[in-house]
Amino acid sequence: MSNSIELRGRIKSISDAETIQTKNGDMEKRVVALTLGADSNYPVDYPIEVMGPKANIFSAYKPNDEVSISVNLRSYTDKNGNLRSGNPTAWRVTYADGSIPNTTSHETKVESFVNQGDSELTF
Repeated sequence: MSNSIELRGRIKSISDAETIQTKNGDMEKRVVALTLGADSNYPVDYPIEVMGPKANIFSAYKPNDEVSISVNLRSYTDKNGNLRSGNPTAWRVTYADGSIPNTTSHETKVESFVNQGDSELTF
């Protein structure tokens, strides 16, 4: 059973990159606010984290773009033994129709490669 699901919605905002400290060193992080059900009477804004080498997968997208985001769902047990849910973490994004941004810059080509689901880049 996979812990990955796909969310479709409209990008509300994309945060600037922030550096966080982890036990494995510094890591870049962004938060994307995705509006689910934007055309319904009850839209919901949902935060999605993007971390590490994939922190820039949203740089070719902008607010109001309709997208499909593949996310991993995670949970953890707190120090009191209670099960908690963690933030969903994005690992792939495309436009809602399945296409990816078409650009020619090296940076976007690298992002496109990362966007296809590979978890690590080696140069």
